[in-house]
Amino acid sequence: MRELKFRAWDDEHKTWVYFSMVQLMSHYDTDQMHNADEDLTWIRGHDWFQFTGILDKNGKEIYEGDILLLPDTDTEHILDDGSGPTNPFNHLAPVVFENGSFGLKLPSSGNMWDAGFHTFIDLFSEGENETIEVIGNLHENPELLE
Repeated sequence: MRELKFRAWDDEHKTWVYFSMVQLMSHYDTDQMHNADEDLTWIRGHDWFQFTGILDKNGKEIYEGDILLLPDTDTEHILDDGSGPTNPFNHLAPVVFENGSFGLKLPSSGNMWDAGFHTFIDLFSEGENETIEVIGNLHENPELLE
């Protein structure tokens, strides 16, 4: 069983605070949640983003709210049969938790992936875990999705 890990964005210090459920529960004291190194009381009013349990191609942990790059291809449909040359195409998509699963919500379609929600199980059955890369997150890099 994997450890339940989270992070929360500290807007004042412009940094992520990482913590585990075990850490929170072991330091729970009536109305105060705290850690020996840092007071975590403030996380009650912030959004928590859960670790998916998955690493990207570089070994980086993937959390909800991360923006991932997912390689794909796109075909220029220039021939009468709808085929043509294939061009590299990258999806940029946020990690979301939907219908009980972590996955990506793709804004557009390519040759391999249609627009919409795809669970990590679907993506990894196609071997994509070796190509997915964390390139940012919704708090620090929202412009990546514009």
